[in-house]
Amino acid sequence: MPVPILPILQAIALLILIALAIVFVALYLQGAFRKNIRYHIVNPPNPGEEHFVQTLVGLTSSLVGGGKPTGFWVEAEAVYAARLEAIRSAQHTIHFETFL
Repeated sequence: MPVPILPILQAIALLILIALAIVFVALYLQGAFRKNIRYHIVNPPNPGEEHFVQTLVGLTSSLVGGGKPTGFWVEAEAVYAARLEAIRSAQHTIHFETFL
């Protein structure tokens, strides 16, 4: 008795479609289909300037919360030390935001 080939081909096609859908969703979630925007900032403000935070918020699509910026660090050791100090002196909550 011959084995019907059509159900086997349909099952293989379904498995291939499922695999392609999984790959597509994984790529989509990783941002593979987004446009890569490259910014070029002319005369960026220094971290000590008043409008530095607004510039950073605008470039990173961040939201300004109710808190206040306490400082800007460049070196990893300084960031780590500042975070530990913030944790030690916190009264309610701490929110960290790091930009690379």
